[in-house]
Amino acid sequence: MPTIDGIKLPAELVKELRAMLAAAPPDLILSYAQTCKPGLLKGFRPNKHGAEAVRQKLTAGLGRMGEIDDDLLELLRGDSGLSADLTAKLSVEVLSDQVGHLAAICGMPRVLAALLVDERPEVRELAGWLIKDSEKDSNPDLPDVETARRVLGDTLAQMANCLGLPPPADTARDVAAGTPPARADDEPRERQAAGEAARRELKQAQRKAAGAEKRAAAAEEKAKNVENELRAGQQQVKSLTAELNKARNETAAVQNGMAEAVAQQVNQQLSEEVRPWLAAPRKAAEETARTEPKDLLERAERALQRQTETDRHSGNRRLLRVRLERLVETARRIADARAESLNPLPELGDVAAELEREIARTREALGEAEPSGPLLATLLAAINEAKTADELQNVHALLDGMGELQAAPALVLRRLYAACHAKISRMYDAFTPTVVKEAEPRDPVWQVNRAIAENRQMLLLLDGHNILFGLSDLFDPLYEQGKPGARARDALAQCMVKMTAGAPRCRVRIYYDSPDHSQARLAANVTVVYSGGGEGAHRADRAFLEFLEQCCGTMSDMPRILVTDDRACRARGRALGALYMPLQEFATLLERRGGNHE
Repeated sequence: MPTIDGIKLPAELVKELRAMLAAAPPDLILSYAQTCKPGLLKGFRPNKHGAEAVRQKLTAGLGRMGEIDDDLLELLRGDSGLSADLTAKLSVEVLSDQVGHLAAICGMPRVLAALLVDERPEVRELAGWLIKDSEKDSNPDLPDVETARRVLGDTLAQMANCLGLPPPADTARDVAAGTPPARADDEPRERQAAGEAARRELKQAQRKAAGAEKRAAAAEEKAKNVENELRAGQQQVKSLTAELNKARNETAAVQNGMAEAVAQQVNQQLSEEVRPWLAAPRKAAEETARTEPKDLLERAERALQRQTETDRHSGNRRLLRVRLERLVETARRIADARAESLNPLPELGDVAAELEREIARTREALGEAEPSGPLLATLLAAINEAKTADELQNVHALLDGMGELQAAPALVLRRLYAACHAKISRMYDAFTPTVVKEAEPRDPVWQVNRAIAENRQMLLLLDGHNILFGLSDLFDPLYEQGKPGARARDALAQCMVKMTAGAPRCRVRIYYDSPDHSQARLAANVTVVYSGGGEGAHRADRAFLEFLEQCCGTMSDMPRILVTDDRACRARGRALGALYMPLQEFATLLERRGGNHE
């Protein structure tokens, strides 16, 4: 229900206000819309049709309005009508005395509507009292029309007499007849119309100026709010910067403390109390230092002789180094023969792989890492300097090709794969938002690590014998009569159980060739499958490819990763949407998550 100064308007007054809107000139309607309510003109041009559209919107919405604002009250007053031509020109006292006579002539709703839109608060207050009285007495006692006209005529005559302007002789008669008295300063119609137009333009300009002032005030207030927010943001940045510097200082202090603790622990571990076997070498060194040979070479020979007598370990290491040099030289000759022969024998590749494994074991016994050649250094630099996922994927594809061609030692490939995985993780964490992770890397090891860390759905299919034969340096200690048997199969399965122990949604299926089909579930998510299919080759390959084809239709969104070096299986798996993980890349995963295989 609409209100004016908190006064609730009954239906008959709302009807009168709508009549005032209907009588308002189009230019006043447009001025109100442009200055006070621009949204009312949305979709319309500021012309006669637009004014009528705004008038209809205001008329329809008047009954649902709350408090009617001053701008709309000014529009309702207009430039003519009962409010502008009569009630606005009478004082509150006159209106109080003559309201009954005005109501008898014009009707009480019309008189109350004219009083409610008056710009004087005391007049609107008078209207409020009259509305309350009308609610108590719905049929007020009003004089008849003739009496009202006669009394109003006498009142106007008295007002003219007070001003020293006696009314014409027919004034009372004209008022009684309902004819307004003639104006003493009657002007030509053209001049009067020009004056009315000027007054409307002035009011329109005043409305625009008021609207501009309101917009300027709003803009100033908004600017103040933005300035306050900026100051608060600067203060927050300053506070966060101080906290960051404090955290960095604390981190540096912790790191320094850790370095000192590690150094102290190393010294303690190397002390004679913790390592008693160091006593003899130290005694030999002290005795050698006390001697004073004439020649430095004689002193060195005596020191070597004492070392050999004291510790056979150094002698064993010399023998291993000689053996390593022979193995490396033989591997080089094999590599030259494979590269230079017109028709290289397949046997050369098998021998090269065995030499590589033996070299790796010998280096491990000596505690020496794989030497870094130019190729390794170049690829490590390319991985470290990669700026995009595509650049890193190109290096990853190159490593896959090197593995297929056996163009690099297994340990070198594993080191490069590990560097790729670390770089992928750094790139993903640095450049991908934490709330929504888009375009996740396609690297299979990254997918496995993420699935295990977050217990996501994943299917990992392993070509069992292919892995045990291809990673002989990892599983060779478990071989039986030179071949992987039950111990090696069990070790691989236990590695997968341990790897996925905290991620039950990560499923692992390990396939082996076997004439008879069977399955063994070692954990809720780890299953060992024996292919069946009678005699013949590639039975395990067919089994896990058939399973992969079956699960593609129902679990197409789940990552599926195939671990094998078989080219045909790899091609078919890729066609079905699975990711391919080379054996040496799988070895890096085992070394990180699978634990000890022995």
